[in-house]
Amino acid sequence: MKISFASFAVLLMFTLSACSPAVTVGTERDGRTRVIVGGSTFILSPESELTAITPQALTLRYGRVRARASPPDLEIRTANAGVSTSGGDVYIEATVPMKTLVVCLSGKVHVKPAGSSAVVALAATEALDTGVGQKRSATADELKRAAQGEAASPEIRRSP
Repeated sequence: MKISFASFAVLLMFTLSACSPAVTVGTERDGRTRVIVGGSTFILSPESELTAITPQALTLRYGRVRARASPPDLEIRTANAGVSTSGGDVYIEATVPMKTLVVCLSGKVHVKPAGSSAVVALAATEALDTGVGQKRSATADELKRAAQGEAASPEIRRSP
């Protein structure tokens, strides 16, 4: 199932089970939405696509998402990184070609770049750009982009 938002507010509720098909939520140029999956909240910025495979496993195909994870562990994959957290607040940008920016806003976040056996642990206000590959402090601009995700109003709920 694929759901796309242009700019209007909608609330959908449905249940995710082991036999449910994956659900893809996308936003268009002026779209923005909030998705709740298994207790975790995801705020999609314009021109983004997120697929919920299970309540704990999601894929960000492209775009930007802010995730507020509630335990148990949550994993968000992009084309070139795996991001996991348990109860943290994380901002992820997946851009083409093959670059992912991860900013830890609170809690602990772990990033495993594709093709690497190393896992990088991030604490609050730390970032990792897979194009550079080194942990660093998040810039003011990155923190501002993460905060702008708060303005999302449409909402989709997917219960465990």
